[in-house]
Amino acid sequence: MLSPNKVDEVKRLLTSGLLSRRGISVQTGVSRTVVNRIANGTRREKPTNNPETIIQLRTGPVERCPRCGRKIVMPCLACLVRPRILSSVPPLVLGVELVGEERKRYEQLRASRNE
Repeated sequence: MLSPNKVDEVKRLLTSGLLSRRGISVQTGVSRTVVNRIANGTRREKPTNNPETIIQLRTGPVERCPRCGRKIVMPCLACLVRPRILSSVPPLVLGVELVGEERKRYEQLRASRNE
């Protein structure tokens, strides 16, 4: 994790043009990869912990989720996120034909998971 002062120093040295990126890396003690990312504008910034931007979901009591049975801090994030994930993932087609008892078991499992 780089301090904002270190990032500013790298940016200042990059704009001055007096040192190569390798030289900036040696002088500042920052890896060449990070210097390149700062120069290219692809370095990820640290997420802010601003309370206005954080959704406060994790404030409930610890209990069992009535839907999935996990013991978690309510509300259950897995149950909130699962429908969104499943709706965006195309069904997996294996090309296997189930017959007889296997087909019945498959249908039972599908029905229990879609409840």
